[in-house]
Amino acid sequence: MVAGFRAAFGSWPTHIEMPVRMAQAIEEQVLTPLGWSMLTKKLHIVHGHEGTVVATDGANQALEYTSANAISFLGIAADAWLT
Repeated sequence: MVAGFRAAFGSWPTHIEMPVRMAQAIEEQVLTPLGWSMLTKKLHIVHGHEGTVVATDGANQALEYTSANAISFLGIAADAWLT
């Protein structure tokens, strides 16, 4: 998701809106505690509506993540951004 934002706008997002359960799953099942800490230092997570994932930045640029645009973001690594 964040890599797709960078691919679309040339900068990293500062906020991401996602369902509460998605944020909890990422924190508890995907990332390590260190990884979650690193992510939340760079990206403000806002709990939103079920089925909605939108990344935004301070310049009012927004990218809604959908299965239709997911494939175009493959191959762009976001892990370097966290370090």
